[in-house]
Amino acid sequence: MSVRTFDVVVVGAGIAGAAAAQRAVELGLTTAVVEAGRPGRATTAGAGIISDYGLEDGQLHRAWLDLVRSSTAEYAALMARLGDGAERRARYGVVGEVVLATTDGERQELDRFRHELDALPLGEGRPDVQRVTGGDLRAQWPAIRRDLEGVSISSTARVDGSSLADLLLERARTGGAAWFQGAARLQPGRRVTVHVGDDVLSGGTVVVAAGVWSPQLLAPLGVPLAVTPDRGQILHLAGGPEAADAPVLKTFGGPYLLGFPGPRIVIGATHEVGGTPTPEVRAGDQLAVLQHAFAVAPGLAAHRILETRVGFRPASPDGLPLIGPVADGVSVLNGLGSWGLTLGPMLGRRLVDGLLDVDDAQQPDLGFLSPMRPDAVPASIR
Repeated sequence: MSVRTFDVVVVGAGIAGAAAAQRAVELGLTTAVVEAGRPGRATTAGAGIISDYGLEDGQLHRAWLDLVRSSTAEYAALMARLGDGAERRARYGVVGEVVLATTDGERQELDRFRHELDALPLGEGRPDVQRVTGGDLRAQWPAIRRDLEGVSISSTARVDGSSLADLLLERARTGGAAWFQGAARLQPGRRVTVHVGDDVLSGGTVVVAAGVWSPQLLAPLGVPLAVTPDRGQILHLAGGPEAADAPVLKTFGGPYLLGFPGPRIVIGATHEVGGTPTPEVRAGDQLAVLQHAFAVAPGLAAHRILETRVGFRPASPDGLPLIGPVADGVSVLNGLGSWGLTLGPMLGRRLVDGLLDVDDAQQPDLGFLSPMRPDAVPASIR
């Protein structure tokens, strides 16, 4: 059986794997990409919010904020590298966001969030932050409640993650990357090989970016990877012409809304951590997503449902990504959770840049994301 040899073999062609493959080709590395095409891929289902600011505890911490801000800044450079038409193809655009309070308790959270934003030493990159009401937003979101209060942030963008991954892969394949469709198997040996059907691939580095399916891929190597599936169900509605450039809407209670050209409106999402994830659309989840969205924008009840997507976010034990080597010649690109579309392009590039020691010293250090850090190792083997 012949073995095809590459500098880099990327297993998994979601947003992070596609970014790694495109960067590897850009740097002149011979590259292979393997994609199983399983239902439930996180990139395909992802809403598309590209934001610096999470609403959970710790997501305005300096190290996390530096990581996320460098990731959102990556998008402008990435679109320039991908060339004319990239923004249109990926449906990328800076539209801003509004964090809304829907209850008295959330109004207190909103005050806290605004205070923390104002205290951040963000320098020249500081976004425009203002108080707004639901009434202020109705020109772009006619379905929204007038009585809501919110804080607008100018820097947030949106992107169609699946379209961007396709574009990155197109650029990689045009540049010479080999494509293999099918389920991969990793075989240990003097050098780890990747088996896809009758094909055997050998790489100077194998990058495992296969989301929630990565632990089973790494098992033959004796490498434990603590990734838990976080199942999410998300709806796409037909939207009015305002939706395409409307700001992303977020709430502390979970529901979010964003618009795309089409026009279409994306609302979501459920979170179900653990267990065996299934890609079927569930009636109860459908109802929950709609009810949460209607609490913010009751006018959406008149909109037509275009489709429902289900995806499995790969979540790590401590909520941070898992980036870096796990064995000789094998690295992982995983654990991005709900931040996959924000972090994926930057982390994919940084991982490949590190292979050639071309990493930018001005970028934040990724050492704290090592997959071998104590908080990321399964408790059973600590």
